[in-house]
Amino acid sequence: MLNLEELLALAEEIDNLDKGREDELLMYVNEVYDDLYDEIIDIILSFYGEYGEDVTWNELNKGIKGDKIKQTAKRMERLKKLRDNTDDKYVRAKLQEELQRFKGRGLLTHDKFLTDKINEKMIVATTKVSLGIKKLLVETVSREYKRATGKEIKNVEETILIPQYGKNWLDRLLDNKNKTLASIKVEIVKGIRSGRNPRETIKKVQKLGNMTKYEAERLVRTENALARVEGAIEGYMTDDDIQKVIIIAVGDRVTCPECRDRDGTIMNKEDVRADGIILHAHCRCTIAPYNG
Repeated sequence: MLNLEELLALAEEIDNLDKGREDELLMYVNEVYDDLYDEIIDIILSFYGEYGEDVTWNELNKGIKGDKIKQTAKRMERLKKLRDNTDDKYVRAKLQEELQRFKGRGLLTHDKFLTDKINEKMIVATTKVSLGIKKLLVETVSREYKRATGKEIKNVEETILIPQYGKNWLDRLLDNKNKTLASIKVEIVKGIRSGRNPRETIKKVQKLGNMTKYEAERLVRTENALARVEGAIEGYMTDDDIQKVIIIAVGDRVTCPECRDRDGTIMNKEDVRADGIILHAHCRCTIAPYNG
């Protein structure tokens, strides 16, 4: 069994390793979202260029015709292609759900056409981000399982999709996408109904872009912490010699009081859940075997 000094060193080692890998992923994620919001802003400016700043919401609730119907059909084909070219079966299933939502919305109006254009860009960006996050989580679970057992994990995809706090990481990522899309639409509607300058709407959307990147960072760091603990749990459950685990907090100046208080807590391994160890966003706690 490791002593307390060795346990702390282990927690710091894992934390530094994870932070470096998370930072690398987040550089890519931020680039994806920067490109996404540039595209969204172009769509909104193009919308005002087509309809004019004095367009009313009643006008936008009329059904689309002609070229816009063709553009809608092409959008569906692009999304089907994205679905079919995505190797990951779980992400592919979520893309199919997105396609089903497009199909069942009744009359296609000008405002829905605008929202659909933005949503398509968001779906593409979310797919890129989701695959990047999945790669990170698979690596983390595999690493911690091997640290615990010395063996390769076989059920890694099922492990990363275990619901934590009631949902898995992919569901939360899509929830964030849908909430942000709804917020963008609200800002567009407010801008049209109040007659405000389109540039003010653009500023609101840019703020939403900053929030999207913040939410992505929180999700990446928290989900990776959950994956770290889940990988260890999966490993410990295969070892009859391990009956108890100890919670380890990193213990530096940014460690929260709650995590400091739990540091050194000993639990039966059967009672351990990842979302019972990682209690808050950016939590860096981990677990190790306890044989005392």
